Amino acid sequence: MRRIHHNNKHHILKLYYQGTPPSFLIQEYGIPSSTLYSWIAKSPKSIAIAAHNDRKFRNWYSLEIATRKKEQQLAFIHRTVIKNMPLSKRMEIIDREYGKESLHVLCEALDIKRSTYLNYKRRRKIPSPDIQQPDEDMATEN
Repeated sequence: MRRIHHNNKHHILKLYYQGTPPSFLIQEYGIPSSTLYSWIAKSPKSIAIAAHNDRKFRNWYSLEIATRKKEQQLAFIHRTVIKNMPLSKRMEIIDREYGKESLHVLCEALDIKRSTYLNYKRRRKIPSPDIQQPDEDMATEN
């Protein structure tokens, strides 16, 4: 079992007294639940008082929870919408949105490799005028 430094123990207890769920602390720091609850039982009240005064942490924790919810929402959208969308439709979205967002962001969001999109664009292009096209007159003469 790994040893947890006194400062980390103090920090974990402070998080607990600020309202962080024990399940989060157990998972985040990899400590057994019995260890956490024994620390709580033995902890001085000064940690609890100091924790309530720390507004910055509460703001950070609120942002952390909001970020996790957004990540879950994005994962759901990706799993249910984007993965089921045909490649041609995703390419159309990139065509439409390119310039508003970077190509890197668009390709990552729509789960397309940039090289795939660039090859798609190159294949779609009208042939270059400097490539000699056969004359219609010569084709009809034979």
